[in-house]
Amino acid sequence: MESGSTSPPIRVLIADDTPEIVAAWSRLLSRTPGMMALPGVEHVSDLLDAIKTHAPDVVLLDVSMPFSGSALPSALQTPMSSSLSSSLSPLLRASPLDMVARLTAAGTLPRVLIYSGHSDPRIIAQARERGASGYVGKHETPAIVLDAIRRVHAGETVFPKPE
Repeated sequence: MESGSTSPPIRVLIADDTPEIVAAWSRLLSRTPGMMALPGVEHVSDLLDAIKTHAPDVVLLDVSMPFSGSALPSALQTPMSSSLSSSLSPLLRASPLDMVARLTAAGTLPRVLIYSGHSDPRIIAQARERGASGYVGKHETPAIVLDAIRRVHAGETVFPKPE
């Protein structure tokens, strides 16, 4: 890279069912050089639209987000919406980890960093198996989470060491 040139910011989509967490991370990311907060989502059902609309580099994804709504996300609406909706119904009602697996397999998801209050090794293993790029606990300091976002964006995997 030439001297004086800057890289574009890492575009981060925050997906968490707690509005205060989305707001806090949005504020922190907006003040962090080299990062940019995109509008957050609070339901798994809104994730597809947000990814299509905002093209994030990294999704900071809460593993416990609920599904909400029954309509096909607008990002997937076509003239054949009813047949598409029925064939995608399992995906649209998926857990966050199911969503990661299906979209990663299709090659359509940006890097995903799971951000969770769960420390169960089975959940961490499922996140890795389903294609997440990393897993960081909600108990971690902002500096650790920001470092994990940078590392995941750079192509690394970031998972806790087994205990």
